[in-house]
Amino acid sequence: MATLYLHVGTHKTGSTYLQNYLKRNVAGLRAQGWSYPDFIDGANHLSLPFIFEGRITPFYQVVGLGDAASLAAAKQRWIDGLTTNVRSDSRWIITSEFLTRRFVRPEQVEALIDFLRCWFDEIVVVAYIRRQEYILPSIYSQDVKAGRQLDWSWNYCQARFPTIDYSEIYDLWNNVDGVDEVRFVPFIESNKSNTRALLDQFSEMTGIAFRPDWVKPVPRKSNRSLSVEGVAFLRAINPHLPRITSEGRSNRPFRGRVVERIMDLTPGPTFNPADDIIEHVHQHFLASNRAVIDKLPTNPDWGKWLAQPTHDDKPQALVPSLTAARTADLMIALSQPTGPVAWGEKDKRPIRPVPLRRIAKQKVRSGLQKVTKLK
Repeated sequence: MATLYLHVGTHKTGSTYLQNYLKRNVAGLRAQGWSYPDFIDGANHLSLPFIFEGRITPFYQVVGLGDAASLAAAKQRWIDGLTTNVRSDSRWIITSEFLTRRFVRPEQVEALIDFLRCWFDEIVVVAYIRRQEYILPSIYSQDVKAGRQLDWSWNYCQARFPTIDYSEIYDLWNNVDGVDEVRFVPFIESNKSNTRALLDQFSEMTGIAFRPDWVKPVPRKSNRSLSVEGVAFLRAINPHLPRITSEGRSNRPFRGRVVERIMDLTPGPTFNPADDIIEHVHQHFLASNRAVIDKLPTNPDWGKWLAQPTHDDKPQALVPSLTAARTADLMIALSQPTGPVAWGEKDKRPIRPVPLRRIAKQKVRSGLQKVTKLK
């Protein structure tokens, strides 16, 4: 019987580390009878949720799946890879946190599960879940890194509620024919930097023995949270660091280099918002969190998960208003030849470093003009 463990996230719960760990240790997994697809995408099997989301959004272009033809080609690669590699006694792991971030309708889940049932006799859905008042500030920082200009507000939080309502997520996956089991795992804040705890939980669920000599991935700098100053600066320049190049290609690698450089330039506390919205979020999800735990097998860790304090013990760190001089300094530090950005005028001629400070201040005062990455 072919079995699939479908890890659906959620986001900001160590998914990237787990995915890279599994990808780096494909040979060790294979020796224990497990398969982790390496015939498509990167470690996070990015294309799978987009194939079955049922709509094409601007974000598709960012990830290189901007039209029906590219989605069809990605689907065919999955079909070819699964048909070639899945055996009757196979045990597989497929993982993408976008399966909870982008799937909010039953028909999306149904389409995916119907597809996977062509190869797998048993499908177990696995999700790590994190308390909403902890996850939302992390999502906000990630959204800014991804290129969005957003203010932290109650409206911002509300817009993301469908993807972090765990009772609704459980029902969405559990009520679809073809899903044999849904397993939720409590993400405890004290384990946030404890990658061993993440792996131990996954090992306990699947039976995989993660060996001490297996390769541990190096944490990606770009996956860490921005400082509050970094958030403020990136929000200011995001409209001028396009997510899509003028040739219609994804600009993610370039944006990633910019974000990493900003992290170096703006050390300091990460975003830790004021208590009012955090308390409001906590109260909003209190009943639904208890409801989903009541649907799950008894586990003492759920008591720890519910008992976590509403507010962590770090001092509040709010997004500041940057001065024109500080913004200009950061623009200069990002500029070529030592930085990744060529700040262009409207005629796309590069600005020489010497007058850049004066021009940068002018740009800040009058509204930044277009920023280009010169070839």
